[in-house]
Amino acid sequence: MLYLFESTHIVILAEKFIRELNISYQIVPVPVYISSNCGMAIEISEGNELAKKIFEENNIKYTCF
Repeated sequence: MLYLFESTHIVILAEKFIRELNISYQIVPVPVYISSNCGMAIEISEGNELAKKIFEENNIKYTCF
């Protein structure tokens, strides 16, 4: 699943939380067919429910693709 955020700052903050949970992830460029204010996204293949929960608990706004 691909997570988009409003800014690079928020990507870095989200990365901090998922790293602490030992969730496997990659920082990737936002695909050209997706419009985003930020050019970076986080891709997670496993642990999506946990990632969503921690983002919501910390008021991190995201969009999933």
